[in-house]
Amino acid sequence: MAIGMLIERFGLDHHQAFQLLTRCSQRNHRKLYDTAVEFLITRELPSAEFEPEGSAVDQQASDSW
Repeated sequence: MAIGMLIERFGLDHHQAFQLLTRCSQRNHRKLYDTAVEFLITRELPSAEFEPEGSAVDQQASDSW
């Protein structure tokens, strides 16, 4: 369900949405399931720095990683 919401919100394909959720989970040192549940409840990713790969925000964030 979280993957579908990311696809709709950011216009991603399934693979990109999964990567985004996985990256967010890893950066916050949380299980993927917990990150997905939090996203479903809050409708926001746990950290604002996580945007779809290739976006301007993602590019700025990757420069600082």
